[in-house]
Amino acid sequence: MRSASAALAALAACGSGEVALDLQFSALVNGAPLACGRVYDHVGVSDRSVELADARLYVHDPQLITAAGTLTPLALDPDPPFQRDRLALLDFEDGRGQCRHGDPATRTTIRGTAPADDYVRIRFALGRPHALA
Repeated sequence: MRSASAALAALAACGSGEVALDLQFSALVNGAPLACGRVYDHVGVSDRSVELADARLYVHDPQLITAAGTLTPLALDPDPPFQRDRLALLDFEDGRGQCRHGDPATRTTIRGTAPADDYVRIRFALGRPHALA
């Protein structure tokens, strides 16, 4: 998530008011891009081998964090079907090849706005809560 960290650090140079922010995410396994059809060994506490057939996940309630630990909600830009309210869908595959459960649309960015400040990290929850279904 180096891209997100670099973007957050850049906010320190912004003036006052609201700032638009694009947070870029990458799906990596041991530092290499995630790939459908590839077998990954020794995954999880069960130490099993897995083969990826899809690579999508929801994140919700993103918050930006200052060096002092202050939390500020990131207001997500409405952009159906990928973003609404407090929920964003990240989609790292395009449905080709071994990604048989995917579709052509991809999205690796969360877009939103926040008050200008010196943010150094981001925090979010994984999954889609029932209330946002």
